[in-house]
Amino acid sequence: MACDRGDRGLVIRSMQPFKSSDIDIETYVFRMYRTVVRLQELRETVAQFIIGLKQLSKDCQYGTFLDDTLRDNFVKVLEDEQIQGKLLLKEDLKFSRACEIVQHMELTQRENCRYHQEESKKAVTIEERISSTLH
Repeated sequence: MACDRGDRGLVIRSMQPFKSSDIDIETYVFRMYRTVVRLQELRETVAQFIIGLKQLSKDCQYGTFLDDTLRDNFVKVLEDEQIQGKLLLKEDLKFSRACEIVQHMELTQRENCRYHQEESKKAVTIEERISSTLH
């Protein structure tokens, strides 16, 4: 099954029958599969996504490949394509560094959004004052 951004619902639904509480399927392959198909949810922060990836991968026996695997899965399924593109251009990128970069960029985006909302409110207030003095 393909796993891309357009199939979020399909991926989530297809995982439903494969819960370890139903049958004993906590195999190595299944644990790896859960890590690979883990997608960042629409309103999930990067920090929450990182925690989720780490939790899923802790029993996967990645050994020395853990950092590379986490980094690759993290970059591959990031919601923000602009951030994803910046990470893809980094040489020798480690998972921890990718996390720092993405969290910083997410924070910057949130602050910019908040700033623009405040400026927009100020502009509306000024327009209301001008309008009320003219009438």
